[in-house]
Amino acid sequence: NKELAAQGFGNIAAGFLGGIPGCGTTMPSIVNVSSGGRTLISGVFCGLLLLALLLGVGKIASLIPLSVLA
Repeated sequence: NKELAAQGFGNIAAGFLGGIPGCGTTMPSIVNVSSGGRTLISGVFCGLLLLALLLGVGKIASLIPLSVLA
C-alpha cells in the first residue's frame, strides 16, 4: 500500500510540475518480497537497479516508437 500511495503522490506532483503522470508496475516489489526482501534496503536496491538500467539503456529505449509502447 505504501508503494501505491507514493506512486499516487508522485503522479500528483508530476501534474503540478508539468510532467506526465505514469503507471508503474509493482512486479519488482512482488519479486523482492517473495524472494525474502523485507527491509528498506532491499526496496532501495531494487529502485536503484531499475534506475541504473533506465540510464544505461535509455538511449536505446528512446528509439522505440510510442505506438509500440502503447
